[in-house]
Amino acid sequence: MKPIPEPARPRGTDCPKAFVGLLLAGLMLSFPGCGGETASGDATTASPVAVSLPPAPAPGPPSGRARRSPTADELAHFKEVVERGVNFLNGGEFGKAAGELSVAVALQPENAVVLRYLGSAYVRDNQLESARRVLQAAINLAPTDPAAHYELAQVALAAGDLDGAAAESRRTVELDPGNRRAQELVGIVQYRQGEPEQAVATLEPLVVDGGRRIDSSYTLGLCYQDLERHEESRDVLRKVVQRNPLYVQAWFSLGQVLAGLGDERGAAEANEKFLSLGGKVPIAQAEDDEDPAEKSAPPAPE
Repeated sequence: MKPIPEPARPRGTDCPKAFVGLLLAGLMLSFPGCGGETASGDATTASPVAVSLPPAPAPGPPSGRARRSPTADELAHFKEVVERGVNFLNGGEFGKAAGELSVAVALQPENAVVLRYLGSAYVRDNQLESARRVLQAAINLAPTDPAAHYELAQVALAAGDLDGAAAESRRTVELDPGNRRAQELVGIVQYRQGEPEQAVATLEPLVVDGGRRIDSSYTLGLCYQDLERHEESRDVLRKVVQRNPLYVQAWFSLGQVLAGLGDERGAAEANEKFLSLGGKVPIAQAEDDEDPAEKSAPPAPE
């Protein structure tokens, strides 16, 4: 069984709090050549939206015509467009966010920060190819921005590109060693690559210390299950459903573990909860190589 990566969730209400904190903490917009901010993915609180007026763009290359400095009205318009996009993104209206941020990118096509936020909107709207293209453009302009690499890692994971997800998540950790969410993403990718032992080594200290991603705890439970550490799997999965009682996949997996431990009553209760939340296949009929929970409704927000 494979965990469902967060970026694949189509519902606008399922925007992780840590992502919102990263999005709103110190949003500093820059014109071409001015760089952008670095924000760690383990932010847990959201700051008020504050879009600063960027400086004028740097002059163009000597061989071409120098760029005209933006007027005050143009700067104000740019700020308004970006603020609307950020507000839509924060509010879970990802399609509208992408529309506004696309306008901002058209106004400033070499603004790596705005490109990254447009990529984030595409990720949350499940437009993976558009997200990949935009985020790669942002990285080309600002190759040391860990947030852009983190978003691109999520795109790769959602698209099934495990090698790409591994490379980008590790690159994020290299650039931002304190980014716990990126560290957890490394472990999720390791599990998806069929390396449960390595995934446990990565995820266990993070989850025990309070994982940022609920998928990290879920994945750790699956790792324990694969390694036949059933009691530990049961304990972790119970914590997952306590943290988010609407996490469909976790109820399915918990039912499997409880059935394997001979807890028929607990397995039946988990199965009933799984079905009540939209699961389509009873646990007893599930195929070993496919998790039917992956086809059901995504987890609700915590």
